[in-house]
Amino acid sequence: RFVGVLVSISGMLIFALLMSAVSASFENALDAVRQGKLRVIEGDHIVILGAAPVIFTLIEELCLAAESRGGCRIVILSPLPKPDTEACIQERKIDFRSSRVMIRSGDARRHEDLEFIATPYARAVIVLANTELSREDGDSRTINVLLALRAKGWPSKGKLIVQCNLVRNYRVFKRLCPAASEVIVANDIVGKLMVQSSRQRGLARIITELFGFAGDELYVKQFSSLTGMPFSEAIFALPGVIPIGIVDEHG
Repeated sequence: RFVGVLVSISGMLIFALLMSAVSASFENALDAVRQGKLRVIEGDHIVILGAAPVIFTLIEELCLAAESRGGCRIVILSPLPKPDTEACIQERKIDFRSSRVMIRSGDARRHEDLEFIATPYARAVIVLANTELSREDGDSRTINVLLALRAKGWPSKGKLIVQCNLVRNYRVFKRLCPAASEVIVANDIVGKLMVQSSRQRGLARIITELFGFAGDELYVKQFSSLTGMPFSEAIFALPGVIPIGIVDEHG
């Protein structure tokens, strides 16, 4: 009897130890998910480097643009902790529609953090300027990010879109970026649009309708069935579509 009782007690102790180990492992796994410590295993996704205030509008527009094709995968590398970034996005109550947004915390100037979010396999990489710094310091930080991407040739097949603060740094940014890239001086563009909109009433609404993804959308697409067809006939050859122009080989 004594041996049987001893064996039973030992079995219960071993079972308790196993349950404790399993529970601890499970809690560690949940904490890794909450803190964004799991490596991103994706491809053909969109990477956003930075966490500027414009990121909320950017996420919303990307989700709108991808809704018609079943959504997209967006990965954000934020300098802030993941819970803080998630809380900011949740406060804005952004409708992701059918898209999926993943957040990781890290430094976009480090190759390890860039590889952690599968930057080499991204369809597009968007580099946002740091608005907490001065415009000059923000561009300096962005240049460091571009140097890190250039050293590895990332993204390998994707497109690079970079936000530049100062017009005088535009050429430097262009030299650091690959051919398939866009450098946008957002402040300069916004200033010009504000001046033009103040001179012409209703222009701001027209620009929003043309470049936003809400409502009707504007696409450039090739239709082999329309080859050689006059534009007057092509208007009626595409049901549910309103042709507004032709893009030739000269653009």
